[in-house]
Amino acid sequence: MLFEGKLTSCLHIHGDDALRYLDSQMTVSIPEPESRQWRYGLILDTRGKIAADLNVYAQSPESLLVWSQYCPTEILTEAITHHIVADNVEVTDLGDSMAALELVGDLDTIDLPEDLRVYVLEDVNETDDAISIKGNLGGQDQLLFIAPIEIISQIKFQLSVNAGIEEAHPFNSNERELLRIHAGQVAIPKDLSSKNIPQEAKLETHAIDFKKGCFPGQELMAHFRKTGKLTKQLLKFEIEDPKEIDLPSPIYADTLQVGTLSSLAHSDHNSYGLGMLRMRALEKALHVKSGGADIPLKIIS
Repeated sequence: MLFEGKLTSCLHIHGDDALRYLDSQMTVSIPEPESRQWRYGLILDTRGKIAADLNVYAQSPESLLVWSQYCPTEILTEAITHHIVADNVEVTDLGDSMAALELVGDLDTIDLPEDLRVYVLEDVNETDDAISIKGNLGGQDQLLFIAPIEIISQIKFQLSVNAGIEEAHPFNSNERELLRIHAGQVAIPKDLSSKNIPQEAKLETHAIDFKKGCFPGQELMAHFRKTGKLTKQLLKFEIEDPKEIDLPSPIYADTLQVGTLSSLAHSDHNSYGLGMLRMRALEKALHVKSGGADIPLKIIS
């Protein structure tokens, strides 16, 4: 499947201290430029709550590409710049000039033209025209192109003519949301906000490096890892027969609100969503409301 549009955030972090500073703010270590790798991570506040999430690719120690498919530019920029004092770091918003194209599927079976095949050779490939990022979405290959708008149009045309991929869905389409929800991919701040800690969505498994040195919230992350106990968890839900439900929607056990449904997408036969649920309600019969009716929710993971 092919998806297109503008990323919710696309920033250029630059300056003599760019790599050193941003690395000091993130929950993971940024790969060195020569590694040609990218990394997903978080920025936390001093309480260990989530300020923003971001993907980072270091083009050089003085130049980093930062993007997020869900976190708004103003939230991400504030999180990045919050602790800048005397650091030589500048942030440039690329949102008006850059766009993205995402290919999801088995890349080995897609007949990519030769001038696009170069983009699948490494985790990150950078040409004069575009940057491509290889990833995984729910067990499927994911290839994300980030480039000026006119270059994205050219890549889309090449995929249509040479690979037979004609229809491109918007990033905010039901099709893309369904893939994201099935993959358990969190949208911040839609599913998690500054009220939440990473462990409530199991983000500590891949978005926190516990061996890394100091970053905002690091001591609290280490302490929670040893002694913490969750009172709520982001879970995946199923609703039989597609239903339109206003989001965010309270989740109830009888008449008591025990959580919030934050994301929802529809397949032909069922709807699937993500929502935060209090642990004490795991064994309860759950429902949301739509048009005055109680709509049963089933926990699937």
